Amino acid sequence: MTAFGNALDTQRCPSLDDCIRALVDLAFAPDHVTPERHRCVIELAPRLGVADRPEVVRQATVGIIEAALGRYPADIAPEIDLATASILIATTLEALAHRAVQMQATRSQIESLAMETTRLVTRYLTPRN
Repeated sequence: MTAFGNALDTQRCPSLDDCIRALVDLAFAPDHVTPERHRCVIELAPRLGVADRPEVVRQATVGIIEAALGRYPADIAPEIDLATASILIATTLEALAHRAVQMQATRSQIESLAMETTRLVTRYLTPRN
């Protein structure tokens, strides 16, 4: 979580666009856990007493995203609720990153997915002209 928060600091993300791309890049960072290992971890978590850990991480991620977006109020459409937007963005990024791992996406496919995800989130957050 520290790396996640550090990647979204104001020096690395001087604009909303930079912040969104940093979020997307973090979500699609190479995952060193194979789909098979990921399934094993999910199955073993309840037996090890850490079944709630993914939810704790999700909640922390949502909070970090909300704080990061809160630095750009002039760039975000006024009708957007940051708390809700942060949940939507975190959920979308998590789902897409997991899907990329499951389909064993190539570097090119991941880059394409990251570009489209960046466009999706940017268009969602910014005012319509």
